[in-house]
Amino acid sequence: MTKSKRFIALAVVFAMVFAMAFSVLFIVREENHECTGVDCHICQQINAGILQFNHHTPKPHSAVYLLTVTYALVLLLGSLRKSRVSNTPISLKVKLSD
Repeated sequence: MTKSKRFIALAVVFAMVFAMAFSVLFIVREENHECTGVDCHICQQINAGILQFNHHTPKPHSAVYLLTVTYALVLLLGSLRKSRVSNTPISLKVKLSD
């Protein structure tokens, strides 16, 4: 990976962490605001922040599923690799001299 791609990836991660941190701080700060009713902009922002936080945080069941699938793929690819090894003169270490 080149340095520019690493920098861009780091910048995106930093931006997401920054947005989530300030979203949580906004929710905590405006928890007891004076609500104006149905069209309250602060309530809409709080709901958007909660949805963003729920969407981007990993869930325990998804982590278990991901680890199970990854482990199964590793086992499957390992068994396929062992079965696909063919016997070549090089793998059998045959000396090919005239």
